[in-house]
Amino acid sequence: GFAKTGLTSNWVLSDFEVPLVNSLTPSPLLISDGTSSFTITVDYNEAMISDGSQDPTISFPVENPTTLSFSSGVWINTQSYEATYTIIDVEEELTDVDIQVTGAQDLAGNDQTVFDEQDAFSIDMLTPSITSGSSSVNMSENNGSVESYGADETVTWSLSGVDASFFNISFTTGNLNFSATPD
Repeated sequence: GFAKTGLTSNWVLSDFEVPLVNSLTPSPLLISDGTSSFTITVDYNEAMISDGSQDPTISFPVENPTTLSFSSGVWINTQSYEATYTIIDVEEELTDVDIQVTGAQDLAGNDQTVFDEQDAFSIDMLTPSITSGSSSVNMSENNGSVESYGADETVTWSLSGVDASFFNISFTTGNLNFSATPD
């Protein structure tokens, strides 16, 4: 607001408005095997102190994932802050992780209100387990089917190695067959 001082025509501009978080954007929404970094972008409704002295504090107050390690934070502009995290695979699975943002100040020195975003993102760093199928198969001649494999979560099956060309595997079902029926 504005305040007039004394009987002169001097006006003093006073800002008593508390800054608010307009939006919070985590990316990606699902952290999984192969994900190397994670970002959280915080957008404010007004210009903030962006010289590094009043950066927001971003925390995960409920789930506290050990998969994330803060790497860096940077102001994209005076209203947008981006925090970057490196991913550490600790075989962690968390769904609907909450985010809390505190500590930033606007140009007038007003503290932001605490901002909570519930169920913002999820983490699935668990390595799938093979639940069916054998690593050693005995079979009779003239049989093209080898084995059927299953896992405890949805996976994409593939083959590699020197003998891979002798086999085919369904990437969705896990059914393993010879490329050519052995005799």
